[in-house]
Amino acid sequence: MTYSIKPLTPGKIRTYPLSSRPSKVSPADFARPPRRGESVSALIAGLPGLLSARDFKELLDLLRRARSRKKPVIWAMGAHVIKAGLSPVLIDLMKDGWVSGLALNGAGIIHDFELAFAGRTSEDVAAQIRTGRFGMAEETGEMLNRAITEGGLRAIYWDILYMQHFATVQNGMAYELPDGRVQPQFNGFN
Repeated sequence: MTYSIKPLTPGKIRTYPLSSRPSKVSPADFARPPRRGESVSALIAGLPGLLSARDFKELLDLLRRARSRKKPVIWAMGAHVIKAGLSPVLIDLMKDGWVSGLALNGAGIIHDFELAFAGRTSEDVAAQIRTGRFGMAEETGEMLNRAITEGGLRAIYWDILYMQHFATVQNGMAYELPDGRVQPQFNGFN
């Protein structure tokens, strides 16, 4: 049989003692299980010092430093954060000064709009593509196009132009300003 890629030659494989290999993980790095009634801060402190958990702890430290220095913190993210229902958390983070602004991809505005307008979002992509209906919700396309066009022409923010009619504090799509006015949820245009 002719191979386009030469097969491995087991005779050339050499092993070495595990004790001679540098390793990245040891039990000292493991997480500490949370205790009943423990604070979120204590839970985070108990996360392991490796991989994504280490990165998460470093991110939190950077956020604390930026906040204490009154530096802006702008989060860039995909739309899953919005469609997974984390808008109220993002709004609280912004209100509490942990996040200064958001930069979202194009799907972010779609999920944000549909949640505010219709109270639901996220179509079944596989099913809709097969029928040629993916992304064809009438109101989403028409109203977003209108908002972007008019907002750009008038040099005003999209959420101020349209979202105020559908966003409420009760549905989590807006928050109340200190003066009592309601500010619609932040989106990619703010």
